[in-house]
Amino acid sequence: MRKLLTYLAAMVAFMTISLGLSLLLGVDAIAQYDPEVRLARQLVADQGLFFGLAENNINGMAVSRDQGADPNVSLSRLGLKPETVFGKDLAILKQPFNSASWPILTWAVYLGRKDAVNLLLRAGARVNSPDEYGATALHWAAQTGRYDVATVLLNNGASCNATDFKGATAKDWAMMSSQYDLVRLIDGRSCRNQPIGDEDQDGVPDDRDQCPGTPLGAPVDERGCWIVAYAAFFDFDKSVIKSEFLPHIQQAARVLANNPGVNVRVVGHTDYVGTDAYNYGLGLRRAQAVIRELVRNGVSPSRLAEESRGESEPIETNATRAGRARNRRVEIHVNQQVAITGVQ
Repeated sequence: MRKLLTYLAAMVAFMTISLGLSLLLGVDAIAQYDPEVRLARQLVADQGLFFGLAENNINGMAVSRDQGADPNVSLSRLGLKPETVFGKDLAILKQPFNSASWPILTWAVYLGRKDAVNLLLRAGARVNSPDEYGATALHWAAQTGRYDVATVLLNNGASCNATDFKGATAKDWAMMSSQYDLVRLIDGRSCRNQPIGDEDQDGVPDDRDQCPGTPLGAPVDERGCWIVAYAAFFDFDKSVIKSEFLPHIQQAARVLANNPGVNVRVVGHTDYVGTDAYNYGLGLRRAQAVIRELVRNGVSPSRLAEESRGESEPIETNATRAGRARNRRVEIHVNQQVAITGVQ
């Protein structure tokens, strides 16, 4: 039960807020009341999706899905540690992998939860999304010998051509793990002769990718863009990153460390509340806050350029509170590729 404490605490906090608002405004007004309430509800749904997976509770996952949980969420984005959710006994937690950066689909694959994999894919999980090392869910299905799960992934568009940051495909992972049934399965799909159609291997096809050239291993949204900080990472109208979300920025630093030839622009965005000048400044301050954390985690300042777009580039409507919350974000965009010598 201990591993449910974080989720239960978030649920209690959310229910307390909701109860108070319902008494004052009525239940129908809660959803339209405040962006922070909406964000709290989103966090509860996303955490519920992970805890449902940990308990192998497919019905609980379905409830969280219906509450709007993000099928591409990661633990680092939620400010959670893997041992908090899954306990300390998983073998992967003893390995040098940052599993907190995994999309939840990769966790479902690693645990061999076929029903959960199906649920996440139907809910919109991106089947080729990589972790910070460039490995996809199919890599992990191959490494762990999850034949049935690998079949589901392949039937839903998983690419056998995707490589990790060392250039290894899922078939290579299967061979290194002596999972020869997986080798035969992948070979049977003639994957090596199929074009991937995803040049930067971020899980978003090139014809829909609005941010081409994303570094290998960077988590992206449905546009193919790398959002490094979300509205929940900051208090309202503030530019200091909350401590529980610092691991998400640390993950970004590791992605940049694994891609030493990439220089980037860190770009702050806001919603349309406030003047153009104020929003430009707020976006810039939040971009600067992200840069400070990246530098603190070993990224050279010479690789980072700050920028603000203010309210000028919304990705959702500003007419709703949920849309405005999505528009308040910090993105990382590739600035240029530089030649690196002496890197193995």
